[in-house]
Amino acid sequence: MSDQLDEASEIEIAQRHSAIQDSVKQNLPQTHPDFDGESCLECGDSIPAARLAMGKIRCVYCQGAYENKRRYFK
Repeated sequence: MSDQLDEASEIEIAQRHSAIQDSVKQNLPQTHPDFDGESCLECGDSIPAARLAMGKIRCVYCQGAYENKRRYFK
C-alpha cells in the first residue's frame, strides 16, 4: 500500500512541477523580431502601456486568439 502512495505522491509532485514551469513560461516577457515595441504583432493596434510593461507583444484580443489556437493546434 505504501508503494502505491509513494508512486501517487511522485506523480503529484511531477504534475505540480510541470504546472509551475508552464506558468512561469507564460509569464515571461514575450519577444519577436518584428515587434516594434508599441503595436500589436498581429493586428497593429496600439498596446496599452500596462500590457507593454508586462512584456506582452499582442493586444488582449489577439493574445486570446493566439492562446486558443495554441491550445487546439499544439
